[in-house]
Amino acid sequence: MISTRTRRKSWNCGRQRLADRAWLLQEALLILQGHSSVSISLRLGVSPQTVKVFRRQLYARCGISSQAELFALLLPLLTSKAA
Repeated sequence: MISTRTRRKSWNCGRQRLADRAWLLQEALLILQGHSSVSISLRLGVSPQTVKVFRRQLYARCGISSQAELFALLLPLLTSKAA
């Protein structure tokens, strides 16, 4: 489980911060926890298609193009907090 402190952390992705859009940060954390688009849509109360749009916006803000790149970008920040 990711701590509340980690959830509130603002991650820089390029020049823009994920915390500027709470739903982007929330979706990034759910992706890192291994949730599917359907699971994320149920948790956020939106359609699976909306989750796909959120994901595209998240990737664009971070300058990445895959879930693997998202893991590589954000996982070191999460593991440094756990230590």
